[in-house]
Amino acid sequence: MVVGIIVGEIELIRHVFMLLYCISSNKDPGAWATDSLTPKDHGALLQEKRLLDLPKLLDIYAIYGHENEDLTRILVENALIAQLRIHDNINFLMSHFLNIIHMMCQRCSSSLEVISRDHRSNHLYIELLEVMDFMNDAIVSMYSFANAYKPLAIFFLSPVEMRYLLEFPRLRCKCDAITNF
Repeated sequence: MVVGIIVGEIELIRHVFMLLYCISSNKDPGAWATDSLTPKDHGALLQEKRLLDLPKLLDIYAIYGHENEDLTRILVENALIAQLRIHDNINFLMSHFLNIIHMMCQRCSSSLEVISRDHRSNHLYIELLEVMDFMNDAIVSMYSFANAYKPLAIFFLSPVEMRYLLEFPRLRCKCDAITNF
């Protein structure tokens, strides 16, 4: 047994991913169409119970995206297509994300000022490294998520003033060519 690995952990991870994948779609393999939820009911259930909201989708992509990029992308796309109102939360998500990054930059700046005056402040140096790790993880997660959902990449590329004017359902229709890279 390898230290840090629980027996059956990889199998558990695979089963959890497959459960999330099944939740993302209203289609049940092998079932009759009448035995499955309608797309509208499926989307309403996902949104009402917040089963696959944006923070969860970001986490899912960060955890599973590097191991199984294609299936994870499909899972994210299924969840975003099923939940029509989820696109309204992207502006909030990005605003929240940028506020966290801004706060972390301020922490880095203040830590750097103290470190430059007092070279013996090891705890601030460690805190600075933790902040940098957090920022790196957040940016990599956002990059991975934008890679899975191309219209979000367009959102990132648009000027800040225009982001609040973008409506993702219309943007999704205009960007079909981009999503088929």
